[in-house]
Parts: sequence; structure tokens; C-alpha cells
Amino acid sequence: MRESEFSDIVEAWARWCHQGKLMPVGSSIMSRFIENKGHITFGSGGTSAPIIDCIESDIELALMALNDRDPDAVLLFRLEHGALRMNKFDPTKPQLEKAACLGISVRTYRRRLAKCKEHVLTQLTQRKS
Repeated sequence: MRESEFSDIVEAWARWCHQGKLMPVGSSIMSRFIENKGHITFGSGGTSAPIIDCIESDIELALMALNDRDPDAVLLFRLEHGALRMNKFDPTKPQLEKAACLGISVRTYRRRLAKCKEHVLTQLTQRKS
């Protein structure tokens, strides 16, 4: 997979995380009222289910598997790509500043990031086959 393809996929994954696709939408009367801006419709329409079979969920599964062994690397990956936000951490800054913000060396920062990226790429290519 080319670097630009990986960047596009990870960017889509970060947006997917912020949209809350991991959580199903509530189905109470009050949640329907809020979702439909005051209009209640009864019938088979219902609420939408979470999207569970997509490349974004595959990335999330890969990260959850790695989280057991290296939670610091997974946290860094999420911060680096904007899927998770933390005070004083700006993903647009250079890696030197981001590493300093986390209290780690740039070498450790890059090693953890590379470990996560390699794990995600490996998991994605295994799922394709």
C-alpha cells in the first residue's frame, strides 16, 4: 500500500471515530425526537445501525489488538492522526514538539508510531487475503 493511500485511509478512520460509528444510535422516544428535530415518525424506519464492516472498523480492530501489548503506541497513533484529542497536543506540529508534549524522545515517538503503522498495515493486508 502506498503512503498516500494509507494516509487517506487513516484520515477516514479518524473522521469515522469522531462520528461515533462505534456506538449504535439510541432508539428511545426521546432520542428519536432529538434526532428528527421534533418530528416523531413511527414505523419500520427506525434508527440506523452502526457500520461494522468497513476498513475503518478493521483499523480499529487492529489497534484494539495491539492495545493489549502496547497501549502507549496505540495512544500515540490515535493522537498523531487526530482520532483522539488531548490538551496541549497539536497533531499539526512537528514530531519534535509532539514528543516533548508527551514527555518522550523523538526516537521513541517515531518507533511507537512505526510499530502501530506496521501492525495496522499487516492486519489490513491479512484481512484482504
